[in-house]
Amino acid sequence: METQSRIWNLLVKKDRGTASKAELLELAQLLAGQPDIQKMIEDLDSYWSSVAGAPESEQMKAMSDSNRLLAQTKLDLSGHRHTYNNRRTLKKLVAVAAIILTITGTVTFVYLVVAHSTHNINIVRTKNGSKTEITLPDGSRVSMNGGSVLSYPDNFKNSSTREVTICGEAYFDVKHDSSHPFIIHTQYLDIRDIGTVFNVRAYPNETSEATLISGSIEVNIRDKPETVLRLKPREKVIFAAGTPASSANKPKSHPLSQGTLKVMKVAPIVGSSGDTIVPETAWTKNQLVFRSEAFGSLAGRMERWFNVKFYFINNDVRQYIFTGIFEAETLEESLRELQLSRPFNFTVTKDSVIITGNQPGSENDIQ
Repeated sequence: METQSRIWNLLVKKDRGTASKAELLELAQLLAGQPDIQKMIEDLDSYWSSVAGAPESEQMKAMSDSNRLLAQTKLDLSGHRHTYNNRRTLKKLVAVAAIILTITGTVTFVYLVVAHSTHNINIVRTKNGSKTEITLPDGSRVSMNGGSVLSYPDNFKNSSTREVTICGEAYFDVKHDSSHPFIIHTQYLDIRDIGTVFNVRAYPNETSEATLISGSIEVNIRDKPETVLRLKPREKVIFAAGTPASSANKPKSHPLSQGTLKVMKVAPIVGSSGDTIVPETAWTKNQLVFRSEAFGSLAGRMERWFNVKFYFINNDVRQYIFTGIFEAETLEESLRELQLSRPFNFTVTKDSVIITGNQPGSENDIQ
């Protein structure tokens, strides 16, 4: 923690232009021993360089890319306050601070004051295994699921739109204001509210979804703004990023429009107590609902639910299909319930779950 704090202080001095030669050398030496942090800083720097001078809406979109990188780390945000002279330095260091600083607690803020700027930027992250609720400056309410990152301005004054970014999953109850549209940026989609309660799911490397509960929303792929889908209540839009065809000269990235965007009806289910459950928003009621879901996909959600990491030794087990609801079950109880449907073995350690096939002589003890 002491080393990470020192890196942060030196980074602040470097971006302000006040670092001495000795301090720059010290920073280089510290980062040499922290290759993951150094790589993340370089990635974030390339993002902000690509949008330098762009309209604020484009910079807000770029923030979602930074949030995606942030969400792939296991570190938490820290509540430090600093002043910066430009928004590019601000946003880059917000994300860097989030990566290199750790703090105990469920949710923490990074709140930075920007000189000569009309807005401050807030970033909120919810750890795996936790949830939180916040109220935005316009009165809109947001519930955040585990492993999620939300960024939004300190206020929406002097802006024609209210724009936020989300990496992860969040349930929005938006305060409608037709003169100031509410827009959510994710890695792949832009979602425009038209007086709405809806759920957004946009975790890295997973299918993105927006589920409408009431009101109306418009959704478009980020690099195809002319293609707009308007959802009705109890509908959801699903976007699966495309994969370029394999070739020797395959580019490192590909247009988002290569993915598929489709609208589906939301299909509620009846719970054990006879109540109707909407699977897409059940997490807001502390229920993990899964329906005909592959174990590999379910494991990803259980990682965020229980704050553990799954490791599959047998890939066949990863393809097992499960349907059910977890509510008050512990991690071990949940795994044993899954065992009632399909045979597999598991070992639980402090922060990981090892899944193996049901082979003779394999262990099934919880350690």
